[in-house]
Amino acid sequence: MSNKKLSPELSAKDHAELIGSEIPYSDLMVMAVWADVNNGKDKNAALREHGISETFYNENVDRVLNS
Repeated sequence: MSNKKLSPELSAKDHAELIGSEIPYSDLMVMAVWADVNNGKDKNAALREHGISETFYNENVDRVLNS
């Protein structure tokens, strides 16, 4: 048996694969950035990690969170 520890959490990209086309991938990335920032992560680091621009995030965060 391997000593490798399993992480119980899925990444935003993992969630996108499971959800399929129910929620657009770009919307999931907006949610992921919001969650990261809400949990104390630097906004620019979260944007880079999830591959979206600050402009895209700012233009879509309210729509995504309120839909």
